[in-house]
Amino acid sequence: MTNPKYVIAARVGSDEDETGHEPLLFWNSHDGFGSLAAATVFTEEDALSYALPIADDQPEWVQLPETPS
Repeated sequence: MTNPKYVIAARVGSDEDETGHEPLLFWNSHDGFGSLAAATVFTEEDALSYALPIADDQPEWVQLPETPS
């Protein structure tokens, strides 16, 4: 297993989107919350020392799935 990678996610509102899930925004250290494609990716060590940003909903750490090598 490789070293896990994490992003910070926060729910947007309380309504489900067309897939039946609550929409999420992802933290970007330069621009704030936005798309997953622009999210800042953290190692487990980075995540342990990084303070979660303040948002309307409590942000949480989300582990990214492993990508094949």
